[in-house]
Amino acid sequence: IDGEAIGLNTAIMSQAGGYMGIGFAIPINMARNVKDQLVEFGKVNRGFIGIEMDPQDISSDLAKLFGLKKNKGVIVTRVFEGSPAEKGGIEKDDVIIKLNGKEVDNFLKFRNSIAMFSPGTKIKMVVWRDGKEVELKIEVGSQDESRAFGSVSSDVGRQFGLEVKDIDKELAEKYGLDVEEGVVVSKVVKGSSAEQKGLREGMVILSVERMRVSSVVEFNAIFDELADDKTRVAFFVRYGGISYYVVLVRTQIYTVP
Repeated sequence: IDGEAIGLNTAIMSQAGGYMGIGFAIPINMARNVKDQLVEFGKVNRGFIGIEMDPQDISSDLAKLFGLKKNKGVIVTRVFEGSPAEKGGIEKDDVIIKLNGKEVDNFLKFRNSIAMFSPGTKIKMVVWRDGKEVELKIEVGSQDESRAFGSVSSDVGRQFGLEVKDIDKELAEKYGLDVEEGVVVSKVVKGSSAEQKGLREGMVILSVERMRVSSVVEFNAIFDELADDKTRVAFFVRYGGISYYVVLVRTQIYTVP
């Protein structure tokens, strides 16, 4: 109403190519942050602390299990060794309930908040651990560091029943890969959408929804741009010298063994 931009449009909802009145946009504060980084550094450098989280909203049952007073926060399911999170004192099964004094609502908002911090920023967290609040201080790292911690796409990939990794020399030799771009499938869950559509260990994912992928960080970032209710997602994969599309169904969080 004041003529101010509130978002940067990225996609529309369409079943036949026409506009149906629903669009999807990146919040303008996030777009402005990206612009500022591009101008100053020539690239976008997202924040990273080195944890995996349960992407589900905390239900009443989970709140009861962890002794929480509210159905808010994110549950830490893994802490990478040597990461900023480990150095700052975060532990598996901690529930992050506050970030810089503000309540943490859910996984998606928290992940985006961390990504918006510049590497080197010192942040304050409050976690719920064994029935009491614990205050922690963490220095945010860079997502470029994620490769050093064996970064995998668990938060996204597990929705389809697969795990992916960045392609390095060791994996290229192990799977006999003839490509340098993309991410390699390192695990597939039995009975998952990925297995049902023929995905297997050693395949390379080159793009998602026709957006090129060159790292796990990019793989995860693409899903930030996709609508949360988009259940059918197209992957462009390569295996045995052949490249083709496969559509996977995003249904539930599979446990990658």
